[in-house]
Amino acid sequence: MTEIIEAESAPLTEGDKLRRELAKDLIQSQTKRHAEFARHMTTVSFGAVGVVLGLKEKWVADPAPSYAVIGLGVAIALFLLAGGVSAFAASAFLHRITLSDYGEIEIELNRVAQRRVRLTRAAFAFVAAGAAITAGIALGPAG
Repeated sequence: MTEIIEAESAPLTEGDKLRRELAKDLIQSQTKRHAEFARHMTTVSFGAVGVVLGLKEKWVADPAPSYAVIGLGVAIALFLLAGGVSAFAASAFLHRITLSDYGEIEIELNRVAQRRVRLTRAAFAFVAAGAAITAGIALGPAG
């Protein structure tokens, strides 16, 4: 390969430098935010599992009615599912930008934010459903 390819380049404009710096900051800050969010949601979910297990031991009669055992099992599953979904929301959708491809940062940030919001809403819905089931059993006739 002795062929020489000639090219010209233009210096970066101020807008290019600003976008490059913004992209760099976004990429560097993602890991910390994702880990923090997932840790908090996982803590909430496992704390809720502890509440459900404590409820069964202290408030549900022994032997427990089958609906109470099934309901508490479903509540535990919902809380664990909420933790998994929230961790997925925090870590799965990384920005698709690089330091050389930063032209559509706003569009990418919007796409990522929309997916995270949907997954976070689903996680909170699972937590709310689990809490409603747990409260129904705790306050119900067998409580």
